[in-house]
Amino acid sequence: MVFATTEKENPFFFIVGAGISSGSVPVASEIITRCKNKLNVKDGEINVLRGDSAEEYSQWLQQAFPHSISRQNFFRNLIENKQITTANFKLAHLLSAGNLANIVVTPNFDDFLSRALTLFNIKHIVCDHPGTSFKINVERSDIQIVHVHGTYLSYDCCNLTSEINERNQISNITNRTMASLFDRIADTRSPIIIGYSGWENDVVMTSLKKRLEMRLPYNLYWFCYSHDAYKNLPDWLVHHNDVVFVVPSERRNEDASFTEQLQKNKVLDANIVLDKIISGLDLPEPEITSDPINFFIKFIGGNDSVSNDSVSNDAFFLNHVVEKLKKLRENEGKDPDETEDYNFFQTTRQFVRRSQYDKALKLLDSININNLDERHRTELLQVLATIIFNVDTEDDEKKQEALYAHELFEETIKCIKSEKIEEIKKHAAPMYMLKAQLYQDLGELEKGLEIINEVLERIDFSADDSRNVKKYWHAYSLKGELLLDLGKPLESIASYSELISILEKMDILEDEQIMWSSLLTIGMIYEEELQDFPNAEKLYTKLLDLDEKLDEKTYAISLFKKIGVNLQREDFLNALSLLEQFESKFIDTRETLIKRLLVSSLDNKLKLVIANDVSGPEVIDTCNKIITVCADIEEKEDFDEIVCNAQIKKAFMLYDKHDYTGAASCFIDAFELGSDIAGINLVYMIRRGEFDYTVGKYTVEELLKRGLENEDVFAIINQALYLVQNKWDLDYWLRADTLIREMSELASDEIERALDWWINLAGLNDVEGDLVIGWLLRHQLIEDPKGLTLRERLDKAKINWFVQDFMYNKEESMLKTLK
Repeated sequence: MVFATTEKENPFFFIVGAGISSGSVPVASEIITRCKNKLNVKDGEINVLRGDSAEEYSQWLQQAFPHSISRQNFFRNLIENKQITTANFKLAHLLSAGNLANIVVTPNFDDFLSRALTLFNIKHIVCDHPGTSFKINVERSDIQIVHVHGTYLSYDCCNLTSEINERNQISNITNRTMASLFDRIADTRSPIIIGYSGWENDVVMTSLKKRLEMRLPYNLYWFCYSHDAYKNLPDWLVHHNDVVFVVPSERRNEDASFTEQLQKNKVLDANIVLDKIISGLDLPEPEITSDPINFFIKFIGGNDSVSNDSVSNDAFFLNHVVEKLKKLRENEGKDPDETEDYNFFQTTRQFVRRSQYDKALKLLDSININNLDERHRTELLQVLATIIFNVDTEDDEKKQEALYAHELFEETIKCIKSEKIEEIKKHAAPMYMLKAQLYQDLGELEKGLEIINEVLERIDFSADDSRNVKKYWHAYSLKGELLLDLGKPLESIASYSELISILEKMDILEDEQIMWSSLLTIGMIYEEELQDFPNAEKLYTKLLDLDEKLDEKTYAISLFKKIGVNLQREDFLNALSLLEQFESKFIDTRETLIKRLLVSSLDNKLKLVIANDVSGPEVIDTCNKIITVCADIEEKEDFDEIVCNAQIKKAFMLYDKHDYTGAASCFIDAFELGSDIAGINLVYMIRRGEFDYTVGKYTVEELLKRGLENEDVFAIINQALYLVQNKWDLDYWLRADTLIREMSELASDEIERALDWWINLAGLNDVEGDLVIGWLLRHQLIEDPKGLTLRERLDKAKINWFVQDFMYNKEESMLKTLK
């Protein structure tokens, strides 16, 4: 990415989404919750589509605010005068000081980036409507912002699916459309995408799909917030050669308990991404921070251009303000309190503004805090806090560096006047939670728990300060995690229960999802850690009774976990009913985690319907659903075993119905997923000519290879039968006989299991069964199930098989009697 800037000025353009404004503006899920609260939704009163986040968002928004002006007012209240996020400031810095990109395309309604640029005194052009698309000139070096869905200042901004789709259309009459504008921008530049999840039918995704039909001049870089965000992207994007995805380095362990899976997801925050880019480009710090006095002189008067003429028409006497600023600049270097340590500290601050936190920490190592006065120590705390919130903690070495920043913070606090310490620590609670997480990641759980307990003691959850619930609720969750990691599940439950109690007392509707998530976690601790299934089921049932109040994921996990409890206590009838409910509700889901739960549910259903001897059509239908869902899921290899099992079960059902071609197709698919059983059954069908295999993909040897390596009885017998079928040649019969003789080394129960199949064949007057029984009799591996002699069995087999004379002699070898 950085290398491209040596070849061309601004080779990229940015596409940024809600992720850069998160924290000041609610994300889609929070907006849905506010819409539900406005409507006072009760369970089941409104039926809104689940599964497609864009569609769900659109429907709830339209239900709560049916008029476009109402929606504008709603978003205006959410956005106007809200604090500019750090990510927007960093993007403004990157745009103003770098040569990576000068155009930003965004679906966001907020004006944070424009305000940040204005604060940096950077002139820029804004296009927020198709009618103003002519203002964007891709050849100019000006910074340009394109709001493809408009901004909150206009009532015709696009919030609903229908409005977004309309904005997405190409016009035959005019090229003043957002789609045409995107085409112009993307023609010679490549996107860098940050904080955007990719709603497939909006202007951005549709235009990207069209653009990717041809090669890009430079790679497209897509920074994904999480692994789930990556997995939800469409195939046409994921598999394109010119697209590079950057995802969090630590993915969730799918084999872990649900409690751990929900707690341990790593994310890639927009701030981290922008920090890395700014540091990589080695950008200078903004003038507003490096030379604030000169910056404001320019801002007010265009450097020194304000006239000093006493009779000039200066209605606000700005020349006086400029003169004062100039005097401040003259006196700036005369401060006697500025020590060498303070100058070191100032240099450190410059590194922080340039997102070079590692260098800042190294420099701080040489500062003597005692040589700083009270004011400068307070400033140092602010710098350390910024480092702590932003420093890279990807590996253990980086985590130790972050802990060093925490140590410096503590040392600095000790040098502050005592009356200020408690107030500072109270406001620094989020920072202490980060420290506790560092200790958790490093396995120092007791230290982490000690810090969290101190944080919770300082938090005031009084009724008139609901902000603390929003800001610190995850402190209780972190405490619960640490206690669970320490093997204290009951204390962990107590932590989550305390949080629920606080939320209930404060009656904060926006935070109901926190309550439901905590209840779900308690249920999983009861189930997974304590094996207390009755209490677990009570909590899952309580959550499911909330129905429409729950988000899709929480509902799905609650239902899935309730199914698990019923399976644990072997209440298979109720489990089957719940499995069918899960299937019905989520068969069309697009959420990756829920798809995975759906596959597991269908697999459990398949086991139950087979165990309960349910009709063949339902077994085949369940197998088909497993195969279909897994075909549309990322990381399909995670479900190879389940799909393979479904293919085999379907194959046997089709075989019983004499659909041999369909059965063979399923066996081939299962074989390609690694099943030796499927290969063996294919050879059985090939030998018997039950389907057309004249142009087969695999040889018989390839199909039997894994089964023979595993000394599978079915594989050995099929190999022997394949060798002698339609053959007079004594050599083939001797080789096959050797294979049967060597089965004496196998366990008797394995031989008996295989024998049952050929006993059934013999019972159906298929003499292949008589040949196998006779062969096993010859080597004294079994006793004849009907009491027939070796000669009687082989005489029957002679009808279709060229049985050799030596076969009529019993092998005088080790007897192996079945028990």
